[in-house]
Amino acid sequence: MIQNTNEKTWTRRFSGDVHICALGRRDLRRLRKEGLCYKSVPACLLRIYVNHLGEMRTGIGIVNHRGGYEFYQRGAARPVTLYKDDILFFPFREGSRSSCCCVFADFLDYLAYKACLDAGEKFTEDCDCIIVNAPRNFRKAMVWSDVYSDIHLFFPNNQYGRTMTKTMVARNPRHARDYSLRYRGYGSFRELAGELLAAKREEDRL
Repeated sequence: MIQNTNEKTWTRRFSGDVHICALGRRDLRRLRKEGLCYKSVPACLLRIYVNHLGEMRTGIGIVNHRGGYEFYQRGAARPVTLYKDDILFFPFREGSRSSCCCVFADFLDYLAYKACLDAGEKFTEDCDCIIVNAPRNFRKAMVWSDVYSDIHLFFPNNQYGRTMTKTMVARNPRHARDYSLRYRGYGSFRELAGELLAAKREEDRL
């Protein structure tokens, strides 16, 4: 059974033209189909409604540390930031810092990573997670990653991702590792994750 770990802790609230609420079962089924969920989703993930020029748009998203919204509408090329931009940070354990971190360009790759861990795929162990979200947050993400002994980079295989990877490896050559080599031939980590999770679901049916 797919569970929404956030279902009991969030209530509906409004903020300007944005309306957020807990995910429904239909959202979870769709996320599973798209390779962004295996059994459960992180508690921070919400359904978001955005009133844009009188048109209501629906998607999923996460509230960032400055109170802005990282918003993804199905069919879009990538998530966008609404109102205030910032990185996202998720510790492996609340109140403590791990010795390693994973860095993602956007929260969709983070969701795919969490879904793979949920399915038993072991890419990394006990890592905190940093999500850049927008290019203007990249420098802050680099500074946050400096304190880790192992920095796993899960950036997309495009010019934007390669530039971020090259910059972070140059900054911390002894600690930063380019994980995109594991999904060479795919546009992003979540594309590989989608295939792995589909195969895992097929195994589960047998």
